[in-house]
Amino acid sequence: KKKKKTEKKKKKMKMKKKTEMKKRKKKKKKKKKKKKKKKKPAAVVKQNLFSHKQLTAVITVLACSVKHHVRDNSVELLDVKEVEIECLCCENISLEGKLNHVQHLLKMTVEFTKDD
Repeated sequence: KKKKKTEKKKKKMKMKKKTEMKKRKKKKKKKKKKKKKKKKPAAVVKQNLFSHKQLTAVITVLACSVKHHVRDNSVELLDVKEVEIECLCCENISLEGKLNHVQHLLKMTVEFTKDD
């Protein structure tokens, strides 16, 4: 009986150690993820950005992830052409969505008039 009790205690201790190790590993992973999330500040190469656009649009475009960044020391340099292309792509996608919505509404009106 004593041997069985000691064996059970040993098993419990092993299980506790395993769970503690798992918790430690999770904490380490969380710390690594937090370190990766830090981003470099963005700086624009040219100052005259979209004179016809609103300032909020420029800020949102800079906040978005633009592909092909040139990194220099601790500052991230953005090419204005790439930012403008990214902005136009976003605008194009929104316009396509609006167009699809209008087409759907037209189909519904045609079906409605056919029924009458």
